[in-house]
Formats: sequence, structure tokens, C-alpha cells
Amino acid sequence: EGDRFTIRDATFTTCTQPVPYWSFRVARGTLHLENYAYLHHVSFRAERAPIFYTPYLVWPLKEDRATGLLFPEFGYSQSRGFVLSNAFYWAIRRNMDATFFLDYYAEAGFGEGLEYRYVPSAGGKGQFTGAYIHDQVVDRNRYSLNLNHRQELPSDFRLVASLNNVSDFDY
Repeated sequence: EGDRFTIRDATFTTCTQPVPYWSFRVARGTLHLENYAYLHHVSFRAERAPIFYTPYLVWPLKEDRATGLLFPEFGYSQSRGFVLSNAFYWAIRRNMDATFFLDYYAEAGFGEGLEYRYVPSAGGKGQFTGAYIHDQVVDRNRYSLNLNHRQELPSDFRLVASLNNVSDFDY
């Protein structure tokens, strides 16, 4: 059909080098324009080395925001060791969305987080961010809470609010 395409043994990158710095390789898939791509045997590569593999992946191909799992992030922290961060994005309405996080730290354990963004009216916007972990390195509960809001008011006035709370200054 005009809005569906089938791909086989495809490589995607924006790099122009003969061996791209990064690329995605896909064994096979169906691309449904302004909808989703349904991909099988996907690998993310740094030059020729595979870094991440999944047997199946659904990827949005539309301009509108789409609810779903985000690509995992990997890293390393001096105090918490190896880090694997997974997130779920929820497009609640046109004027609000949220991202839920579940992080694994090899030394500190599991942590959870939330980012909530909203636009209550014209000229206004806000964001709440919260994170929690029972930090096994120091054996205590740690958290941070942040709320930022900005609202344009009549006569060139503006309301700006910022609330922050952390469990301890070392967090």
C-alpha cells in the first residue's frame, strides 16, 4: 500500500563516514507512515560493534507524541556503579505528559522517578520532578522533589514559583 513499506537487511544512520560512528541494523520490518514501524532483530552499533539488541521493536513514525517505553540508558557512577535506566513516557493529553523512571544501580539498588510536565493555560507551564531510592551504599532513604511553575499574568506581571526539597545535601 502507499503508506506501508517493507524493509529487509536495512541500516539506518546519519553519519557520512564509510564506517558510521553509529547505526541501527534491522533484519526486517514494516514501516507504516504516520503510525509505527514494526521491526525485527534490531541492533544498535557503535562502528561495527553491536551495543544493544532486541528481537522486536515498535517505533513511532508520527509527528505527534506517542506513549511507550523509551530507549534504555546505560552508564557508570563513581558512587553507585553500573547504571541501567529504563523509562515509560505517557502522553496524557495535548497539554500534559509524564515520564516514569525505574533505575538500577549495581551498588545502590533500585530507584524510581517521575517527571510531569503541564501547560494549564496560555502563557503558563510547569514541571514536577521527583526521585526516590533506598540507597544501599549509605543504607538510607533518599529523595528529591522539585516543582517549577511559570504563569504570565495581566499587565505584564508574571508568577514564578520554584519549590525544592531534598533528603540530604549529598544526594
